[in-house]
Amino acid sequence: MKAAEAKTLVRALAAAWRVNLSEATAALYIKFLADIPAEAAGHAVTDLIAVNKFFPTIAEVRAACSRRRKDRPPEPADAWLEVMEQLEAVGFSRPPRFSHPLVERAVRTIGWRVLGESTAIGVERGHFLQLYSAMLARTNEDAARLPASMALLLDGRRS
Repeated sequence: MKAAEAKTLVRALAAAWRVNLSEATAALYIKFLADIPAEAAGHAVTDLIAVNKFFPTIAEVRAACSRRRKDRPPEPADAWLEVMEQLEAVGFSRPPRFSHPLVERAVRTIGWRVLGESTAIGVERGHFLQLYSAMLARTNEDAARLPASMALLLDGRRS
């Protein structure tokens, strides 16, 4: 998003909590939010204003933005539902099609045939949900991280 858009969002946050941000603090928020698409950031700020009791940190704003990504992977229960629907729809006759590559990766890790031939689908469900949840957490953490190109100058050094 453009700096002016980020500045507007930071002002909205400050106004919602009646916080007087120093110029330096506002500049940090603007810098650390600049890589996020404006639409996702706007929705995230609206969410934060609606539910947070306290002024959000930059990390909280970035996490809320990450939750608003259009390419966000499905939640674990929804991913498992996709797997079950694909097992029923295509069996082993055709390759399954999933809404997100993360679902496909989790299925590949366990094995499509293993899932389809299991006589203990509850156990496979547990394995899938555990694996997928870990993969999803890692993906969400990575999405919330700053891009390497946004190195911050600290004490005259790049971090």
